[in-house]
Amino acid sequence: MTATLAARADDQTRRHMSFAGYTDADANAHPVPALSPVVLSARNASQLRTARLDAIRAGLPHADFTETMTQDTFAEQMARTQATREQDLDHWGWACPVPGRPLIRLPASLALGP
Repeated sequence: MTATLAARADDQTRRHMSFAGYTDADANAHPVPALSPVVLSARNASQLRTARLDAIRAGLPHADFTETMTQDTFAEQMARTQATREQDLDHWGWACPVPGRPLIRLPASLALGP
C-alpha cells in the first residue's frame, strides 16, 4: 500500500515521504515509513470503507487492500475485483498519509490498533 500512496501522491506530499531504518539488536534492518502511520482496528470492513470514502471526498491520496486481491494469479485477482461491487468488497487494509494536514475525521467506531 505504501508504494501505491507514493505513486498517487502529489509532489508536495511525496517530498515528505521517506523511510526510516530501524535496526534490531542483530543488525537486521526494518525499514518503515518515516511519516508516522496510523494503524486502525475495525470491527468490520464497512468501517474501513467509510474511512476510505472520507479520504476520497477530501481529495487525499490513499490505498486499500481487499480480500479480492488475494489468492490465485494477479490477472484473476484483478478480474475478481472488477466483478465485485464496491459495497461488496471486504476491506482488509487502508492507508492514507496526510503530512502537514490534519487527519480526516475517522468514524468513532474505528480504534487505534496495536
